[in-house]
Parts: sequence; C-alpha cells; structure tokens
Amino acid sequence: AGPLVQMGALSRIGGFRASRFEYQKGLDYLEQALALARKLDDPLGQAVALNNLAAIYGQMGDNRKGVEYQERAVHFYHAVGNLREEAIGRNNLGRFYQVLGEYQKALEHLRQSLELRQRVRDERGEGITLNNIGLVYAAIGEYSRALDYYHRTLAKRQKLQDWTGIANVLNNMGTVYSGLGEIDKALDCY
Repeated sequence: AGPLVQMGALSRIGGFRASRFEYQKGLDYLEQALALARKLDDPLGQAVALNNLAAIYGQMGDNRKGVEYQERAVHFYHAVGNLREEAIGRNNLGRFYQVLGEYQKALEHLRQSLELRQRVRDERGEGITLNNIGLVYAAIGEYSRALDYYHRTLAKRQKLQDWTGIANVLNNMGTVYSGLGEIDKALDCY
C-alpha cells in the first residue's frame, strides 16, 4: 500500500483504539500518522492527525495538550483553506478553553468559528457554536447573554428539525432559568 493509504489506515486505527478507551495505543498510531504526513509534506494529513490527537487528549482530560494539538491543527486547516474544518477546530478550541476556565479565549475562538460556519453556510455547525457560546456566558454568570445565544440556537435547530439538538438547548435554557429562580420557565424547558 502507498504512503497515503498507510497514513489513512494509521489514523483510522488510532481513532478506533481511542474509541475503545485504549488511549495510549490510539495516540501511538496517530503519532505515526502525523510523522508520515510530515514526511510526505501533507498539511491536510497533518491537520487530521493533530485534530484527532487533540480529541484524544481531551478525552483523557489533558486539556492543555488538547489545546496544543488543536491549535496546530487549526493552523494547517487555515493554511490549506479548509474553512469548514477550521471552524470545527476553532469550536473545539473554544470548548477546551472553557473547560480550562479561560473564558475570553473560549469566546474569541467560538466567535471565529461562528463567522467561518456562516461563511460556509454550515447551519448545523452554527447551532453547535451558538450553543457553546451560550455555555460560556452561562459559566461566567452572564445569563441574559447565555439565553440570547440559546434562543438563537433553538431557532436554528428547530429550522433543521434537529430533535436531539433541540432537547439539548432546552435543557441548557432550563438550567439557566432554574439558576435564576424562574422555576416555571425552567419547567417549560425541561
């Protein structure tokens, strides 16, 4: 098999191992895929491997390492002009920074993700990012802004008939209303 096929196989095996909670094995295969992508001077291959490495580090709870790999992946996606994947990567960075309590950095990346998702007309992705922006505002106690983003998320998800997404955002809204002591509104969401 050629090196591109080998690189793809290494990435798929790495992802499979991680899905089975064999994180170290997954990391090992993905590092091999990354090394091969570097050798081939394949920026997209590097981006994919880095993105998958970031995801595994996130699953392992090593969010700093996740940020490191995700930032490198975003760099390559940007360099090759893959706006859709860059938007996903920036959304992931926003989530990593939120978990780390670095809320301004989280909002910065999430806003960039939202702009990119709008440019490529990724409505489902817009809903995801809008919801994540709402989560950050809720985390910092800016509940009216959180609710504004949740309402925008809800409208997107209703338009797309994304029933799981609707349930998720209604739950987030209910949590905010409950925290505000607005029990009747919270119950309407739940």
